[in-house]
Amino acid sequence: MRILDYLYYRFYLLNLKTTMADIAEYGAVINLVVILGFNLIVICGNLGINLLVILPSRLFSLFFGGGTMVIFYFTFVKSKRYLQIIERYKDESKKDRLIGKIIIISYIIISFLCLLYF
Repeated sequence: MRILDYLYYRFYLLNLKTTMADIAEYGAVINLVVILGFNLIVICGNLGINLLVILPSRLFSLFFGGGTMVIFYFTFVKSKRYLQIIERYKDESKKDRLIGKIIIISYIIISFLCLLYF
């Protein structure tokens, strides 16, 4: 769960620097759902399962996207857990912060590239 917490934290900080600053906690949930949806499509593609043929894109969006968004909303936003996550990571050293940024950016780029490949 710490990986999801850190991803949420990084997406939250990213949203604070955009026009979504006033709803950053919700934007982070959306970002997290989208990137995990990409990962699910890639994993199923590696297993030989074409999710978008089995489930039309609207149905996939409804079940996976909507369901995951509701779960993450209650996990992070409704329970105010995002405040605990921010508190946990706010005292990161500059070195840890840089390493975290590199890892998260690499993860996002690899997720997009894998999605394009499959």
